[in-house]
Amino acid sequence: MDIVTPPDGAQIVVGSIPVLHTVKDAGKIWNVNTVEAIRSPGKTPIRRCFEDDVGNVGCHQHLVEVEPIHVVSSTYYDTDGDGRIDAVVVDLDAKWVGSDLPTFDFWLNDSTRTGQKPNKDKPFYAGPTRGKLVVVGKDSLWVAAGTFLRDASGKVLQGPDGQPLTNVMGDTARGTDGQPLRDSLGRVYFKVAKTGVADSTRILVPLVPPFAFGMTGFDSLQGATMNATWVAVDSTGKKVTGTFVDSFKVDEKVPPVIVKAQIHRTESYDDQDTLVITPSEKVKIGSGKDWLEVWSCPVGKRKCDSASMVWVKVPADSVHAMGDGRYWFLVPPGDTGSIRPDYRVRFRSDVSDAKGNGVDVKNTHWATPVTGMPRPNLVKVKPPGRIAQIPESEIGKNRPGTILMKVTNGSRSRQDWWEPGVGYNVDRSKANQACPQVEYCNGPTLYLNRPARMIFYIYDQLGTYVTSRDITISQADLDGMNPDQLDRVQVELNWNHHTDEGELVASGVYVWRIVSWVNMPGTAMPQMTNYLYKVGVKILVEPPW
Repeated sequence: MDIVTPPDGAQIVVGSIPVLHTVKDAGKIWNVNTVEAIRSPGKTPIRRCFEDDVGNVGCHQHLVEVEPIHVVSSTYYDTDGDGRIDAVVVDLDAKWVGSDLPTFDFWLNDSTRTGQKPNKDKPFYAGPTRGKLVVVGKDSLWVAAGTFLRDASGKVLQGPDGQPLTNVMGDTARGTDGQPLRDSLGRVYFKVAKTGVADSTRILVPLVPPFAFGMTGFDSLQGATMNATWVAVDSTGKKVTGTFVDSFKVDEKVPPVIVKAQIHRTESYDDQDTLVITPSEKVKIGSGKDWLEVWSCPVGKRKCDSASMVWVKVPADSVHAMGDGRYWFLVPPGDTGSIRPDYRVRFRSDVSDAKGNGVDVKNTHWATPVTGMPRPNLVKVKPPGRIAQIPESEIGKNRPGTILMKVTNGSRSRQDWWEPGVGYNVDRSKANQACPQVEYCNGPTLYLNRPARMIFYIYDQLGTYVTSRDITISQADLDGMNPDQLDRVQVELNWNHHTDEGELVASGVYVWRIVSWVNMPGTAMPQMTNYLYKVGVKILVEPPW
């Protein structure tokens, strides 16, 4: 009898150890391959015996130094997608044996989690496999290489075939010729659990409590220790308790999150708002523009409860990196995907960190509140974009000259009749009587979001007075309005082109004078503005022939 491997004094790892011994009997020599299950570290004898047909027994023994199971690699994860690291997957160099599970200590920047324990009922990781896919004939196998076995000097042990020996991680993966599959270093490949199956070479450690929101990345690998305890039997038969502390490093596979979002808003419908984002780490922005989504009220609603909120992709036009690690996005105005303070935003699939950890939109359950100042106070006037065209049939019809108002009602594209003190509860029949067709009326458009008193005067080209109206829009009126999702209120003025006496005016250009008094924050006297605008009207008179 002669034990070939492992040699006497070899350093091996707790677990299943391949043993090769040679038998010589009656002039014949043959090799026998077996596996020795070793469950505790320390000096351990490996003994093999053979008995021939007539009862002769020959034995051989090697004494090996058994090391505890070591950590090969480990990774932080955010398993529930809430933006907090809540688990660590620890990859071992052999299957964990025994019922006593190790404990772990972790460090992440200046935060620590000590005494962390695997779930005793489900201690092993059942997520994506640690193996690589190889195809052998018609079979597909998930495999991982074992670690080298070494002698007392640290030299890699070799078998009779000259190939390096490795510790056993599972069933040996073999090729179609029956020989073990090996990696480029000569290490044997072993079959490992596929995705979704618990792998006893991988321990899942929940972090209690999780690390704080936003701690998703770091410049260098973080420190950790595995603390293992086992019971062995010494040479006298006495049970001895041993401990082992294995130090290792932790990487991460956690996508970035937004730790701060601030909107800088403009007033004009044609200008873009700027959203400044502070990510939890340096990010990569993809070219597909699937960058952000906002949790907002449905289109047409300024206010809604949380159950009615929906996630909408933000139609950001461009993104720019700032020198301090922040990014700013240009957000075009509109009713879908627009952003306002108190909404929430989060990254989408075209955002990843420097390691390529991308956002999984199917497992994203965090959202960052948007901060920002209220939209700037403003009273702004825009000339009409069309000339009113009134048919000849309206000549002679007496209608009281009036200036009506249509105001934004939840959407940029929707305006409804509105009056101070009444709101949207306007008598529509009177409004339709004064302006029976939309093309009969026109006037400037106001943008405002503060209380104001305004007087509208209308004159002909010669300066002759035609009509006027004096209105006061109070804070209560503004609060009762239904702005669009950008908090913008558009007031469309509609003059029906009749005089105070009810007569239809002639074709031509008319001058609007708009005088406004607005209370400015921090000033005792209101600010007065005086605008002049020209508005055209055309009476469509049929030719006499």
